[in-house]
Amino acid sequence: MKNIAQKDSNYTIGRIIVVDDEAELMSALCETLERQGYETAGFLTGEEALAVLKEREFDLLLTDLMMPGMDGIELIRAGLAIDPNLISIIMTGHGTVQTAVEAMKTGAFDYMLKPFKLNTLLPLLSRAMQVRNLRLENMQLKETVAIHELGKAIAFSSDLNAILNKIADAALQQCSADEVSIMLPTKSGRELYVAVVRGGRTENLGEHAPIEQGVAGWVARNRESVVLRGEVDDPRMAPIRPRSDIHIAVSMPMLSQSKLVGVLNVNITKSHRQFTLGQLKALSILVSIVSPILENTALYIQIRKAEEEYRSIFENAIEGIFQRTPDGRLLSANPSFARVFGYDSPEELMENVTNFVHQIHVDPDRGAEFNRLMDTAGEVRNFEYQAHRKDGSRAWISANAHTVRDEKGVLLHYEGMSEDVTERKFSESRLKLAKEILETLNRSNDVQKLINDILHLLKENTSFEAVGIRLKKGEDYPYFVTNGFSASFLEAENFLCARDAEGGIVLDSTGNPYLECMCGNVLRGRTDPTQPYFTENGSFWTNSTTKHLTEKSVNEYQGRIRNRCNSEGYESLALIPLRSGEEIIGLLQLSDSRQNLFTLDMIRFLEGIGASIGIAIARRRSVEALRESEEKYRLHFENVTDMIFSIDSEMKLLSISPSVEKVLGYRPEELTGKPIYEVQVLARDHLEEAYSDIRYVLAGKKIPGKVYEFIAKDGALRCCEISAAPLLHDGRAAAVICVARDITERKQAEEWLLRERSMVDRIMKTSPAGIIVADRDGRIVFANKRAEGIYGLTAEEMTGRAYGSPEWPVTDFDGNPFPIENLPFAKVISSGSPVYGMRHAITSSEDRRVYLSVNGAPIHDKKGNISEVVFTIDDVTERRLAEEKIGETIGKLKRGIDDTIRAMAMIVEERDPYTAGHQERVANLSVAIAQDLNLSEEQISGIRMAGMIHDIGKMKVPAEILSKPTQLSHLELELIKTHAEVGYRILEPIAFPYPVAKIAHQHHERINGSGYPQGLKGDEILIEARILAVADVVEAMASHRPYRPALGIDAALEEIEKNRGVFYENAITDACLRLFREKGFQLT
Repeated sequence: MKNIAQKDSNYTIGRIIVVDDEAELMSALCETLERQGYETAGFLTGEEALAVLKEREFDLLLTDLMMPGMDGIELIRAGLAIDPNLISIIMTGHGTVQTAVEAMKTGAFDYMLKPFKLNTLLPLLSRAMQVRNLRLENMQLKETVAIHELGKAIAFSSDLNAILNKIADAALQQCSADEVSIMLPTKSGRELYVAVVRGGRTENLGEHAPIEQGVAGWVARNRESVVLRGEVDDPRMAPIRPRSDIHIAVSMPMLSQSKLVGVLNVNITKSHRQFTLGQLKALSILVSIVSPILENTALYIQIRKAEEEYRSIFENAIEGIFQRTPDGRLLSANPSFARVFGYDSPEELMENVTNFVHQIHVDPDRGAEFNRLMDTAGEVRNFEYQAHRKDGSRAWISANAHTVRDEKGVLLHYEGMSEDVTERKFSESRLKLAKEILETLNRSNDVQKLINDILHLLKENTSFEAVGIRLKKGEDYPYFVTNGFSASFLEAENFLCARDAEGGIVLDSTGNPYLECMCGNVLRGRTDPTQPYFTENGSFWTNSTTKHLTEKSVNEYQGRIRNRCNSEGYESLALIPLRSGEEIIGLLQLSDSRQNLFTLDMIRFLEGIGASIGIAIARRRSVEALRESEEKYRLHFENVTDMIFSIDSEMKLLSISPSVEKVLGYRPEELTGKPIYEVQVLARDHLEEAYSDIRYVLAGKKIPGKVYEFIAKDGALRCCEISAAPLLHDGRAAAVICVARDITERKQAEEWLLRERSMVDRIMKTSPAGIIVADRDGRIVFANKRAEGIYGLTAEEMTGRAYGSPEWPVTDFDGNPFPIENLPFAKVISSGSPVYGMRHAITSSEDRRVYLSVNGAPIHDKKGNISEVVFTIDDVTERRLAEEKIGETIGKLKRGIDDTIRAMAMIVEERDPYTAGHQERVANLSVAIAQDLNLSEEQISGIRMAGMIHDIGKMKVPAEILSKPTQLSHLELELIKTHAEVGYRILEPIAFPYPVAKIAHQHHERINGSGYPQGLKGDEILIEARILAVADVVEAMASHRPYRPALGIDAALEEIEKNRGVFYENAITDACLRLFREKGFQLT
């Protein structure tokens, strides 16, 4: 067993396999290289070397070109098929340049002519190892990126099997393994089961194994990874099913925050190859990324199952279930909740009801009371309110709900259940209404007050828009009392008597005045109980006057109809006769613009109420006639709400009004004639003060208003404001007359306002956000503690300052002056609306740069004008500094890439000193052309990067050819042309942010297809490569070369001008010519 973090202590520069059919040369070369620090293996034939390459990993292949059997080129091809990153070098003593070119095209890195010296070989091997390491690093980088991409791809998947399959596929690919399996713990945690298998024994899929046994069990228990070679002989992890075919295996625990979520097993069975440290590292990265995803997916599946169970209960519950925010926005609702309010579905309800309190609650204050109880008690039980339904009708709802808060105690929403209790409420309401009306009828009130009270009770308990009672007056039946009818309707409908052209009253067949409309039919008894809209007791009712008028003929109405109720918009209408014995003395009318408000049961109930009202009115009228004279005298004294009393010089109560019973609960006779100290109606600590005030008034003075605390009969304290004056007899004050007004409710309201103001003050002082209030002129009038901390000033120091004034400058986050008209204060004042998230910076009193996020809102006076502006201010300095730090880090990464590019460019120029600076000059000219053509910044960056390393492929061209002082032969030229293809192979694996590899690959293409290496035409060539092609030609011709002197910039410009539209694109050529001839550009 070997832990995967263990490293091999025998470090070497690199591993080289040497192949040469000359045994002495091969052995000597191996010994020489080993003395230089390389690990070597030598073979006489390509077949022997190839067999070892399949089992072991090497960095370099150094092979003879001409060998019996498999020659060097065939060996290179076969070696690259096994390891694409293998660096191959050809040794030949008989080859030609043509043979070398063929080897380079096959994939050879370089070639050497025999015999060669060590000081020639070693630099070549060093360069080859650099390329090998660069390729391996790029491959690892690419694999790591692929792992991260896999993590992103599966992070949002909820399909556990799909995630497991992708993980297994990725592990199989990363390690070039033969078998992969993933085992997951069971729910009990006592077993592991095989969840997915790749490339191995699929019959094991789904098998369970005790966590106390086997390799995977040991890894799961110990939370450690292991690498096992050959058969396992460690008794601690003896396999449940031993296998002799596994050459090497790795098992890794899959952990998410120290919790085991699985075990990943990877096996190699078909070769003797070992896992590389890079593969094990990649595998470890894969496990660390996917383990939390597996854990989250498992949790998601559990949550989804629970949600489905909850959803089933939620959707099928009889009770209405809801969630809503305190501001009235519905978050969720089940079908039963939607049906309660007359909607077909929760979606329809939530789409149409955006503010539950104001749209659903008939009384918004009741909705506010619900919120208040939730805020103070955290729940409500059997909270009842009246609600608007979709069809305009109203329903009574009973709700049970509680608040939902997060772990910090912040209120998130309300949730609870509701049920429709309309029927119960109607029954209760009718019983209550009947009781209250009977109590009202039995009270000793006059007819006007009696009817007012009854109509008020009817309107309050039935929620009808308009109610009224007609009583006989003379020959007509005008409205006696109404509630809710418009003045125009009452003026038009007040009288029912029909009149002729001369204005005289029209009489019916019995000699009585003819009463028009449906009210006249009910009052005159012109009703037919066989019609559905009349009752046996002579009432009329309809739930839609529009429908009623459409369906009935004039004859069916029993008389002339005015239709004013319908034209006024009333749809639900009921007319109930008021009877006294057999006589109809009046009519009760209930009207509403909503349809379908009546039922036959309700009409019968109203008829019972109407009978009681009729009897009571008749009785009351007769009683009133007898008492009228007496009532006139006593009315004022008995109905005054203030207490009126008198006190003599002996401090005795001489008289007191009956209102004392309403205020203090005493009857007048319980107090009259007694000293004030004996009756104990004044609080003891007020008694001495009262004596002093009485003596003051007896001296002839007045007390305009003073507050005393009284003690009611039930012990409750009542606050009364007393005015006192002397009662004179023969010019002297014989007693004190006092008027006391009960102001208890007013005092309680004042105390409540004080408490509310105190609470607001506490909120302002302790808020975690800075709060500032500025007056209409922009000067600060209030600042809380947090604002003091943000600005480094006390509230006193800030008071009177104007925000953004010269002594308090404001800038944007980049330090630029902030226009006064764009400040939050100016925005609020100009728009009259709140502003949110405005960002600016100030310099605090400690000379510290402070970055702020400001919200502002107007405060209006009673007239609706903006009187002040309140701001909440958050200090976002730390967040701003963090953003700047991130920007610096990104800049460093970009500079790191630029430095790497320059280093790669220097490698090329080291081998070709005659063209030193060529790539940089080409890059500079390419960038200038791109800027002239207004290409994007991203394209310009890509051009600069590609230009710096476009000739990197020349690393494979022998230095002696690059620096050859004479004209190149055809074969040498062909060898140099391979640099574009080689450069592409070097750059393509690197994850550049731009298409650098393609640009370098195409920089020798021409728009007419005559270029190389692919013969691309026109737009098939990247525009960046087309620009680079022009810049490359201009710089090359203008600069010195080993085989010729510099031709000069004029010759170079003539070349591109001559071939404009042939080799080079017109716009790019024109831009280049413009740079040199008009803008003075120079190659530097």
